[in-house]
Amino acid sequence: MDQFGPPEIMNNDQASQITGAVWITMLIDASVRVFMDGRARYLNDIYIARPLRSLKQEAIYLTGLQGGFQAQHVIEEWIGFYNTERPHSALEH
Repeated sequence: MDQFGPPEIMNNDQASQITGAVWITMLIDASVRVFMDGRARYLNDIYIARPLRSLKQEAIYLTGLQGGFQAQHVIEEWIGFYNTERPHSALEH
């Protein structure tokens, strides 16, 4: 926040770590508007959470990354594989 300033709005779900009084007070003190999705809005995150989980399990954890350049290469390679070759159950494999 020091370089760019606080965000105008913080969009949160109902998770306890981001609904605690200390976090909310910090946002309000920084003049940040707090918006919270309703219950069961975790589905908003599923579109990114599932591919990230697959990326970690199928590439990152198996590689033993040694630095940023290697991580970039592994991630780019996996994303290419995911988008073009990996079977997806929603698309009948």
